[in-house]
Amino acid sequence: MCDLVSIYTAKNTIEADYLVSIFLSNGINAVKKGINDTGFLEVYAGYSLYPVEILVSRDDKDKANMLLDEIFGKNDLEICK
Repeated sequence: MCDLVSIYTAKNTIEADYLVSIFLSNGINAVKKGINDTGFLEVYAGYSLYPVEILVSRDDKDKANMLLDEIFGKNDLEICK
């Protein structure tokens, strides 16, 4: 998983954790990347209210986009195409 692409920007770590778990259960390796000081807030409070990027391998990008479409519908997404 060396070639990562940002697939979605979650509103907070709760949404990011939810989506990463869905990706993992569907065979898509995914990781979170905090945009602001999410690392400190996750340690201090257990979660962060700052946006969190979700990254997947370039090879899994299309499959991840299809899952996001199923979860949210096509109109409300901030997907990187």
